[in-house]
Amino acid sequence: MSASTKREKVHGSMANKVVASDLQEERDKCNFDQKELYNLFTPFERENRAQVAKDQIEDPELHLTHTYYEMTVEEKQKMWMKRINHLWFKGEEYRKRYFFTRPTVDYFWMFSYHGQAPLGLHATMFMQSLDAFTTEE
Repeated sequence: MSASTKREKVHGSMANKVVASDLQEERDKCNFDQKELYNLFTPFERENRAQVAKDQIEDPELHLTHTYYEMTVEEKQKMWMKRINHLWFKGEEYRKRYFFTRPTVDYFWMFSYHGQAPLGLHATMFMQSLDAFTTEE
C-alpha cells in the first residue's frame, strides 16, 4: 500500500462523538439488513424497547454515559438509585411502563442500561417466581 492510499487511523471517543476508523470500516462492510436482524432477536418487545430507547434520548436523567465505566461501585449505586427515583416520580406513564409492567423472557427495561440494576434480580426472579408459584390467595 502506498503512502498516498494509506488512511490515518482515527481513535474513537464517546465524549467527542468520534467513531474509530477501524470500527467505521467494519460497519461499512456490513452486508446484511441490520433492522431485520434486530427484529429477529426482539420479536415481542419491539415497542417496549423502542420506547425505552426514546426515553433515554429525550430525558436527560436517563441518558447513557461513557463515564459509567470510570465510576466507583458507590457512584454506580448512587446513579442507579437516582435513575430509579426519577422514573418513579416522573409521572404515572413512566411508573406504569417501568415498574408495573412485568419483564418478559426476551426483554426487561433495565437490560438497556449499563451494569446490574438494584431492582433487576427482584423484578426478573423474585416477582416471576411469585407469579409462577403462587395464587391470588
